[in-house]
Amino acid sequence: MQKKLLAAAVVVVLVFVAWYFLSGTGGTGEAPAPAGSQPQGSGELTQPPRGAQVGGPVTWAIRPITEGSETDPPTTEVFAYTSAGRESMGVQSGVCTSIEDSPWDLLENEVSGVVCLWNGAGVEFGAFREGDGYAIKRGTVQEETGLRENFETISEI
Repeated sequence: MQKKLLAAAVVVVLVFVAWYFLSGTGGTGEAPAPAGSQPQGSGELTQPPRGAQVGGPVTWAIRPITEGSETDPPTTEVFAYTSAGRESMGVQSGVCTSIEDSPWDLLENEVSGVVCLWNGAGVEFGAFREGDGYAIKRGTVQEETGLRENFETISEI
């Protein structure tokens, strides 16, 4: 009887250990972040996370803040990492994704970007080649028409 209890306890421990390491925590006790993001409540992003979208002179990081509901949009913070450091693009309404991982194409002179959408409209942040340098710009997006316009320079790289 004691051997059966001991064998059962060993099996339970082995299952737990296997789950712990195979669940993606890697022994850290924290769930892995999705590519290009950090989990909610993870604090400040001081470096681009693993899997962040790299494009030209900018590495984009996307950090989900809230999940949203049927009536309230999710919120997401977007960061641009450049040679000058980290710059927050602010908290956006909607789901944000890199242009490279979306059905959108890069615009003329755009080398990388992020699109944030909710209910068919949103914003785009892009790194654009301008002369000998680059500029990070913000514009509006209309999903139904595909219209992307009103780009304004946020910073120059």
